[in-house]
Amino acid sequence: MRCAAVLVVVAALAAFASAAPLKMHVSGQRFADEDNRERFFHGMNVVNKVSALMLVLNVPYVPVIDHFDVNFSFSQEDVDVLTGFGLNVIRLSIMMDGAMPAQGAFNETYLSLMQTLIEIAASRDMYVMIETHQDCFSASLCGEGFPTWLAQIAVDPMTPALPLPLAEPYAIDPVTHMPSAADCAKLDWSDYQFTAAQADAYQKLYTVGTPANQGFSDHWRRIVQRFKNNTNVIGYELINEPFAGNIYKNPELMIPSVADRVNLQPFYDNLSNVIREQDPNAIIWFESVTWDDFVPMGFEHPPGGFQYSNQSVISLHYYFGPNVSPMNQFAARYSDAERYGTSLALTEFLIDPSDTPSALEHMSKTMDAADKYQMSWFGWDYKVFEDTTYGPSIWWPTNGTYNWPVVETVARTYPQAVAGKTFHYSYDVATRIFILEYYVNAACKLPTDIFLAEDVHYQNGYTVSVNPSNVVTQSSIKNHVYLTPTSSASNGKFVTVVIGPTK
Repeated sequence: MRCAAVLVVVAALAAFASAAPLKMHVSGQRFADEDNRERFFHGMNVVNKVSALMLVLNVPYVPVIDHFDVNFSFSQEDVDVLTGFGLNVIRLSIMMDGAMPAQGAFNETYLSLMQTLIEIAASRDMYVMIETHQDCFSASLCGEGFPTWLAQIAVDPMTPALPLPLAEPYAIDPVTHMPSAADCAKLDWSDYQFTAAQADAYQKLYTVGTPANQGFSDHWRRIVQRFKNNTNVIGYELINEPFAGNIYKNPELMIPSVADRVNLQPFYDNLSNVIREQDPNAIIWFESVTWDDFVPMGFEHPPGGFQYSNQSVISLHYYFGPNVSPMNQFAARYSDAERYGTSLALTEFLIDPSDTPSALEHMSKTMDAADKYQMSWFGWDYKVFEDTTYGPSIWWPTNGTYNWPVVETVARTYPQAVAGKTFHYSYDVATRIFILEYYVNAACKLPTDIFLAEDVHYQNGYTVSVNPSNVVTQSSIKNHVYLTPTSSASNGKFVTVVIGPTK
């Protein structure tokens, strides 16, 4: 009878794992599913910035989705690989230049291909956060992401020509309205944000009611209309790494927190209205300007107001080099999340393909700090979607085999779902010991779900210790340990779980 009961439990868990992904919301500053389990996500950015190198159905910015390719795909095999290493979410860029290449006209073929990609992720219970990626606005301003038409209506004709005041003006092609790639390569990409043209473009984008602002609102309105019914979509990030605005007309925007309050607050409040008119339950992810690392964010409230705290997520980026200490930066943002009553997630940090000891240590320290603050995270970047001359694939070097040092670092043991309130969890990359402490929610019908990459870290097996032992029952399938509250478990009972390799 005992064996039969175990088989029934395992069969039920397998059926649950293959069901449609559960819809997410934010509760108590954490993600939660429909069963009110707290949920945690580890994943990768899937951002195809390449407009023309590989075209799918003659549509730019789309990964190959019908077969696996080391450099160009996001296919079923890609999803199987990532979920096998415990990565259960992607930050998917739906490029405005792909979605709305002409003012007022949407490329529905592009949006349909993105829908197919989202469905491929859903087939393995992988979640998707949708963002509109841009760096330095538009290709017509030596950047990427936003369409040329948006830059044209955002930059005043009287604004000093690109790249003033940093260098002499570049020649602009009269047909494409673009500077040459050779000219754009003369400066570091991030320098272009400090050109008068880009400063003016961002200011017009942020100013509610301008043609550029209305065009961007139209883009988000259509994106939410198109994708809101996917249960594995866990929200929308309004803009990637927003610049401060026109720092030449208002130099105070360079002061930390000022641009958040002056420019981004009304911009985000307006987008909140646009998005929530289409999806009242939408979770909105939002960033500050990139130099607000260690100071409080300048927002007065989450996008749309404090009534949407439980539908809002602070998004932050961390890179060794320009940023200094992950613990300090995450502590600052955690304080912001407490002040606003929102959740918090690390949406970019470097997954370094070089696999040097220092690179692996930097990655581990960043993920350790994220664990301390119970933050979900997204590594940058899954693939470069360029040919191999651009650089090595993070997961597959040019010979197509796994980059095992990176895999071993990223495929951490962690709780994907907690049937209760999480107090603490941590993973030691050296010993492969994982600790979870939480207060049981006896009302949860679904189990705590701990991911562990058996073929990476526990080839000779693993042990699970639960204290007290009579509060939950254990079961498992490949790469997952499940802990289900017993019928006699009292609500709020404190449980400690330790998982380690068999000695």
